[in-house]
Amino acid sequence: MLLMFCNPIPNLHFWKLNFQWSTNTRLIPQMDLRSKIIEIITVLILLAESAWVLFSLQHKLNQPTVQSRAMHLLIQYAFETEEHKKGLLHQAERERIYFWPGNGMPVQSQVSLTTRLDQVLSERYGEEYLSLPAEELKMMRESTLPWLEQVVLERADVWKSINFPENLEQWFALSKDEKSFIATSLVQMTRYTWLGYDKHLYFAVLPNQNGTLSLFLSAVADNVEILSFLEATWLQMLLLIVTLILFLVYNFKLLLDSRKILAITQIFEKFVPRQFLQKIATDGIENIQLGRAESDHVTVLFCDIRSFTSLSESMNPQEILNFLNSYFKHMNQPIAKKEGIIDKYVGDAIMAVFNFPEFDDKYEAERAVEAAIEMQYMLTEYNGFRKKTGYIPISNGTGIHSGSAVFGTVGSTDRMESTVLGDSVNVASRLEGLTKMFKTSIIISDKTQELIQDKNFLSRKLDRVSVVGRNEPMDIFEIFDYQEETIKDATLKTLECFENSVEIYERGDWSEASHGFKECLKHFPEDSAASIYIGRCDMMINNPEVALGWDGITHMKNK
Repeated sequence: MLLMFCNPIPNLHFWKLNFQWSTNTRLIPQMDLRSKIIEIITVLILLAESAWVLFSLQHKLNQPTVQSRAMHLLIQYAFETEEHKKGLLHQAERERIYFWPGNGMPVQSQVSLTTRLDQVLSERYGEEYLSLPAEELKMMRESTLPWLEQVVLERADVWKSINFPENLEQWFALSKDEKSFIATSLVQMTRYTWLGYDKHLYFAVLPNQNGTLSLFLSAVADNVEILSFLEATWLQMLLLIVTLILFLVYNFKLLLDSRKILAITQIFEKFVPRQFLQKIATDGIENIQLGRAESDHVTVLFCDIRSFTSLSESMNPQEILNFLNSYFKHMNQPIAKKEGIIDKYVGDAIMAVFNFPEFDDKYEAERAVEAAIEMQYMLTEYNGFRKKTGYIPISNGTGIHSGSAVFGTVGSTDRMESTVLGDSVNVASRLEGLTKMFKTSIIISDKTQELIQDKNFLSRKLDRVSVVGRNEPMDIFEIFDYQEETIKDATLKTLECFENSVEIYERGDWSEASHGFKECLKHFPEDSAASIYIGRCDMMINNPEVALGWDGITHMKNK
């Protein structure tokens, strides 16, 4: 992980990641136990009711269809006695099967079958039949009934070719397949339209109780199967629909609540970075606890504006705020681009953290240094804007260090904040301070330098120092990729001479070191670091007592 301190800007990159939640991190609170129980019970009820409906459907599918029943009842009706026919008619009507004529109609008669059937329909259905649309009534009288009469007369003796039962007892004694064979052999079907609805008309010529050949007819609507199923399962369907509606309403409420929580979380992320929340709020933002900590390897970047105090003296409070926000906006973009985390803004400074647990430590350090370099390019662009609008250019310094740090919450139960703590943060801040002394823009520690060696960053060793608050000395390095080409070329040309002179200086050979640094200045007069070393060497040469006990380390006394 990497930490950076630099003048902050709104982290636009974070907004792009708002909805990319980690699979093992939950920022939106879990459902409470009561909601979970309600959800589980509702799902179980839905499953039970669905099974009930499916069972009813399976049971219905295992039953004979209404059309099949109409065919079988037609034959059974021919055997029934007069006293039982009425009961059979009622049973058939409950199943939406309608017989006409009720007692069968003798095939042979002086009056044509068409005329008699027309009379039966008129008597049985009265106005309903006579008020049929003209086209339907004409079709019935001139097409359907005459066709029916012709087919009936042609099939009058078909029943004789079949092993037809002699009475009702024999009919009931037949197997299901035998009954189906007789029914399908004797019963024919045609279709007709009644008040716009299609219906099936089953008919058969059979001997009745008296042995007289009679015509038996039964009518069934096309949608009778659906109506029959709905009638048998209306209660299950109603309960299923009601439960489903309640389930959807309940989940819609949960969705609204989740959106409210998401909105709160998004607002919260403006103050606490999402990556921090993933570490300190693994149980949801509502469960953040004081003192919650998690350690990890990081690289810290600390960036600060040069001479901000004197710069702000000529501004009123609103102008200062406008300036900082504008500056932070530009500086924050490189950090966001390199996936850094803005930990906090400290006055005119930015502290940023680079932490990528899924990658090695080198990746974190490289991203931090890349961000620091791009921040210098962005600063050049920002200064161009300031010049055009009549403002003086500004400069900044950046310190970077890699090491362990702790993510956690500090404060009290009434007021707490997230932060990154540890030696890495302190060192990065001290290195930023050293940029002022060496008059450079980016200084990194030896720990960071070791991690970025595989990358071709332009760097040179500046010094071996012991910063305030830390006893262990470290080598520090200047990054100069961002410099203008002339300065970059001059720095590269004097690189070997400069680093050799630093090594000689650390050994305590002041005269030889001074000579080396002067050689550097001949080729690179603007090298402020070489000028600083020449001043140090002169001080050591002119003040031998100061050089006593020299250990090759520059001990910093100030932050």
